[in-house]
Amino acid sequence: MKGIRWEVSQKIRYLKRNDIKKLLYTPLEGIQDIQKRKDIEQYLSIQPELKQMLELVSDFKTLLRGSDESKLDKWIKKAEDMHVTELDSFLKLIRSDKEAVKNAIRYQYSNGPTEGHNNKIKVIKRQMYGRCKFDLLRLKILC
Repeated sequence: MKGIRWEVSQKIRYLKRNDIKKLLYTPLEGIQDIQKRKDIEQYLSIQPELKQMLELVSDFKTLLRGSDESKLDKWIKKAEDMHVTELDSFLKLIRSDKEAVKNAIRYQYSNGPTEGHNNKIKVIKRQMYGRCKFDLLRLKILC
């Protein structure tokens, strides 16, 4: 195309999807690479919906670590106002077992260790399938 001149006033920087996904687990302040942090801040200023979603996820994490389950209803209302399809299915799940979520907020107990033992037993069972009788399986699990 002769006669058309393309001018770029500033260099365009692209973000990887993984950089955005990491923000679900690491706060923006926790990113060590200063240039990457600036790029993400710029991207979030252009995409306010994404910024709201990240704040909502952060608020939910804070809510789960706290002990005030009365804030759950406020968080649900705030999440409903965003009208995000993927979030609506998560909210439906929370509403279906609201008492369990409140108990998770209220108490600091975790069934993680129990789930870890169950997983270990299932892995051993799969490895030993068809190789031995129950007595050997029992010994392997108990050791």
